Amino acid sequence: MDLRGILKKRLLLTKRASDRFSNLRGAVFFVTSAALLILVVDGYFTAFWISLVAGGGLFFWMVGLHQQSESTRRKYVLRLRLLEEDEARLALNWGGMPALALAASEVPDFFRDLDLIGDASLLRLLNQTISEQGLKELAELFGR
Repeated sequence: MDLRGILKKRLLLTKRASDRFSNLRGAVFFVTSAALLILVVDGYFTAFWISLVAGGGLFFWMVGLHQQSESTRRKYVLRLRLLEEDEARLALNWGGMPALALAASEVPDFFRDLDLIGDASLLRLLNQTISEQGLKELAELFGR
């Protein structure tokens, strides 16, 4: 199995885990709330506090697990996107590469003529920056 297949499989597994944690968290909240209501109505205040602490602890533990699975899922999505962009660069698939966010007024004409900066350019092939500032600094290395 190639890397793309592995990433897609892990992404699917983390999505399922995230959905399960979300459902379990809701169930824990509902059951704990119902149990606390019954204990208060029946006058079992000691059991109420014990159940509140236990149910609240279980709920927040599930919240932590859910956040951890969501964080893992976001990492897989990012890795898959970067893999697809790298494959597009290697195949010179200009449609699969991220577009450059440089205004036309910022680019001298001869840079576009030499294909240093533009839609099908060396900068677009080399660009793996995330922020706009990073892209501007990379473009400055080309002599802008």
